[in-house]
Amino acid sequence: MPRGARPPRVVLFVVFVSLALVLVAGVTSADITQARRRLRRVLRPRSTTPVQPPSRTPRP
Repeated sequence: MPRGARPPRVVLFVVFVSLALVLVAGVTSADITQARRRLRRVLRPRSTTPVQPPSRTPRP
C-alpha cells in the first residue's frame, strides 16, 4: 500500500458522508419554508395570512 493512500473503506465513508451532508442541506433549505408554513397553519389557523389551509383539514 503506497504511503498516504487511503483504504477504500475510508474513501467510501468520506464520499458517503459528503453526499449525505449535501442531501440534508438541500432538503432542509428547500423544506424550511414549507415547514414554517405548516407550523403557522397548525399554531395559528385563524391568522390573517393569505395562504388558505388545505381542504382536507376539518373546520372546527
